[in-house]
Amino acid sequence: MENASNKKTRNRPVYRHVNSLDTLLSMSMPVTESGCWIWLGSTTKSGYGRICIDRKDHLAHRFALSVSGGNVSKSDLVMHKCDNPICVNPEHLQIGTQCDNMKDMARKGRSSKGAMRYNAKLNESIVKYIRDSGEHPKILAAQLNVSRELVRDVKANKRWRHVA
Repeated sequence: MENASNKKTRNRPVYRHVNSLDTLLSMSMPVTESGCWIWLGSTTKSGYGRICIDRKDHLAHRFALSVSGGNVSKSDLVMHKCDNPICVNPEHLQIGTQCDNMKDMARKGRSSKGAMRYNAKLNESIVKYIRDSGEHPKILAAQLNVSRELVRDVKANKRWRHVA
C-alpha cells in the first residue's frame, strides 16, 4: 500500500538534478517577438511557473535566475522586467525588494486604484462631491454609508489623491 506522500507526488515530475540553463531551455519555449521563455511545466494559481526539485516546489523564475548565475537568497524577490509571470528568461528577471516591485507596478500602471480596487467604497464623482461639499464629515459619512475617517481623509487629500 502506498503512503500519502507518494500519492501526492507520484504523477508530478521530480527533477533531482536540474541545474543548468540547457535543462531550463528544454522545459521552456522561447518566443521570438517578446524574447520571453515561456515555462511549459506546471504553474501556481497566480500563473507563475513551478518546478519540483528533490520533492520541493520552487518558483521557476527564481530557479532560472539562480542557474544563470544570479545570487538569489530566500529573502530576495525576483521581478519580471517583461511583466509576464510565466517567463523564465534570465535576461527578463532581476532581483529587487517588495518596495521595488510596488514602484515598478505603479510606474507601469498595473496597480489598481480608485474605483477599480476590489474593495472601493467610492468612485471619482463621489470623491469630487465630498471635496466640494461644505457638509460636516459625519453627515456626509451617514449619507454615503462610509466611515467618517474615509470622508475626512478624502477631504484632506490623504486618500484618492489621483482625483483632482
